[in-house]
Amino acid sequence: MDSSTDNEYLCSYSFTINKYLWKDSFVSNAFTEPNFYSGHLYIGCTSKAFYYYPNVSSLDLPNEYPKTNYRSINSSKKGTVRVLEQSNGIDVLSCGNRIIFSPHPFNKKNILEVLTEGSVVNRPAIFMHSTPFKVSYYFTCADGKLYKAVCTSFSMQQSWAFKTNGPLISSPVIKKDDKGHETVFFGSEDSFFYAVSGDGELKWKHKSDGPIRGQCFLYKDKIFFASSDRKIYCVSPETGECLGVYEVDKDIYDMKASDNEVYLSLPGELRALRIATL
Repeated sequence: MDSSTDNEYLCSYSFTINKYLWKDSFVSNAFTEPNFYSGHLYIGCTSKAFYYYPNVSSLDLPNEYPKTNYRSINSSKKGTVRVLEQSNGIDVLSCGNRIIFSPHPFNKKNILEVLTEGSVVNRPAIFMHSTPFKVSYYFTCADGKLYKAVCTSFSMQQSWAFKTNGPLISSPVIKKDDKGHETVFFGSEDSFFYAVSGDGELKWKHKSDGPIRGQCFLYKDKIFFASSDRKIYCVSPETGECLGVYEVDKDIYDMKASDNEVYLSLPGELRALRIATL
């Protein structure tokens, strides 16, 4: 978003040719991350509208790009529409205290709405079952719960919610075992890191010395997570046994992994570490 003027704009900028390709003004704020799907762009706004920009991958675009009000979320409560995921023919949105599933594209009828007690701002973890056309979605929520919804070719329904004692503000991660069953891993601000089965049962939890807000990741059959206690923990996915701890000299705001490196968001610094050294 470009807020250098009195108007709010969504802009497309090319670093290759060092210029703006197009921009579009909004009557309401669009504080959410845009989502690209099949060459199209989708973005939600604070006005509870969900906008669609077709074929934005082309460089031959008008200066003022026309958008379509793809959907207006029907809700009496205030809430910003966030595009959490678009896959398997499903739009997954959040607005206020609701997770919304809707057929894609251009269908105004929801197939499932999951009511929560807090906001959902992160992408879900998605598990593709061996059964054809069966997909599970796992969401972390600020109400301290992990939610599961299951989509098949015939129906979509909420399966269960697993409650912790603190807000969940990072996306979960899934590991599939040799029998095809999934385990979901996530951290909570209650200072515990959790492993929950696909049936919603606690497998284990590991205590840290501070709230856990950053993203966890799997690497060579080990799972890593960062805590606000300035430590990165390496634990066994099967048992939760601590395999090692790496201490950092600053608070860890967030953590992301790519290939053989992990990136830490620290106060005034972005730090890269080789995972093999952890």
